[in-house]
Amino acid sequence: MKLRTRTTIILLVLLVCAVGLNAVWTDFSQNERTEREMLEKARILTAELDAVWEFMDMNQDRIDTDADGSYNFKGLYCAITGKSVAKILERDTDYVVRYTSPTPRKKASGVDEFEAAAVEVFKTTSSREYYGRTEYDGEEVFRYVTPIYLEDSCLDCHGGPAGEIDVTGYPKEGMEVGDLIGVTSVIMPVEIYLEGIREGVVGQIVFFALVIG
Repeated sequence: MKLRTRTTIILLVLLVCAVGLNAVWTDFSQNERTEREMLEKARILTAELDAVWEFMDMNQDRIDTDADGSYNFKGLYCAITGKSVAKILERDTDYVVRYTSPTPRKKASGVDEFEAAAVEVFKTTSSREYYGRTEYDGEEVFRYVTPIYLEDSCLDCHGGPAGEIDVTGYPKEGMEVGDLIGVTSVIMPVEIYLEGIREGVVGQIVFFALVIG
């Protein structure tokens, strides 16, 4: 084989390897950036949902007090409000927000496998968030979970004495302030982000292929 031919082949092989390595690095770096973006969005969304929850909690007495000053429970409280807002969000977006508990009052409010792992982390460490990419209903998603701890205002429904029926009609759990009562779980689809990454990688490969040609 002539020296010129061998040199050309070697250069082509090196260029192809360089393009391949660049594609792999681009895919990795884009995935890292995507996860950081999704994490930030999940944090902001959770903070907004917590603000709605806190607003309801702050105004609970006002809601349940009639014009004559008498107490009249209206059936509207923080948990109901949070779940209702989550349903509206789920209706208008591809996001899913779940309020679940390791000791749920309703079976549908129980934690799933990912949330159960988050609960264990919250119980054994000081971490206030748990997240990662996984599958949900057969699709790849980004999940973000934060703990909900019992506060003074929650004792009327979840405090003692255990077994006593609270104003919402459920037996109290006999919990204390600071106990982990549940989690806020945000589920975000990643397909739209992955599609952009794939388009970027393919575009780079096509460009370099033309350069090599």
